[in-house]
Parts: sequence; structure tokens; C-alpha cells
Amino acid sequence: MQQDKFNEYYSIDFEQKINISHLKDFMKSKFQSCNISIIYNQENHEIINNKNDNKFKVWMSLIELKTDKIYDFSDIKIRSTMYISTDYKFSHNKIIKLLHEMSKVLQSKIYIAMDDVEQNLPSFSYYSAWCLDGDKMKIVFDAQEFCDNPKNHYSDYVPLL
Repeated sequence: MQQDKFNEYYSIDFEQKINISHLKDFMKSKFQSCNISIIYNQENHEIINNKNDNKFKVWMSLIELKTDKIYDFSDIKIRSTMYISTDYKFSHNKIIKLLHEMSKVLQSKIYIAMDDVEQNLPSFSYYSAWCLDGDKMKIVFDAQEFCDNPKNHYSDYVPLL
């Protein structure tokens, strides 16, 4: 998690294209007391749960990773940044649980950088991420740290140097 005094920021990658209706329903059910803004490929979707508050407490920006209509990586299609107001005080367990549930609902593996959610980081954390796949969770590595123009963004292995 990166944090300023107002928001916590999470960088999230999705294996599959996202059904925006399912994402909106999921976010609405998880953040019932606040207003939510979701921007997907420059299209804004607002969920107003609290008409007495004119501020958005959760924002999510998603973009497809494409160049000339071809996906940049074979293992991820969407890159996202999620901002959550510091009013929520999300812990490691809460964000991991939220993303596990999101993975199930959206039927997509979700990748989140370890240094976004972990407090006591291992030395390899700057190039590693959690892969959340339904009820499973594993550590993967940023392939771009080890080779130029990788086919996959994430790798299960670190190459021998």
C-alpha cells in the first residue's frame, strides 16, 4: 500500500477482461456506506450509496494493456489502481480478503504487488507479487525485472543469473 494522508493506493492487475457490471455490483456490496467511482477504459461509472456525502471514498481506475489492439502480456489484460479513503483503515488481511472475493466474482486471477499489502517485507518483495486465484494464493515474480520484453508479466520462477 502506498499512502498519502487521504488515501491508500493499491496497484492491481487482472488476468481477464472485467465485466464492469459484476465489478460495480461487487464494489457496491463491499462499500455500502460510501460513494464509488470506477473508470474503465476512460468510461466513468459512479455508484452513489450515500446521497448525503458529495465525496467519493473509493475510486478504481482500470485500463486494458494493449498496443495496436494486441495485449502486451499473455497473463494480464487489465491494470488497475484502487484508491481507498484512509477512513477505512484497510489492513493486510482485509485487502487480501477483498481481492480473493473479487477474484471469485470476476473469475480472474488478481495480482497485487507485495509491497502494497505487506508490512514485514522479505528482501525479494520489490519484484514480487501475490497472485490471488479464487481460494488459492501464491507468490509470483515480476518478469520484467529479469528480462526485456517478456511474454508474461509475472513468472512463477526467478531465473538463475
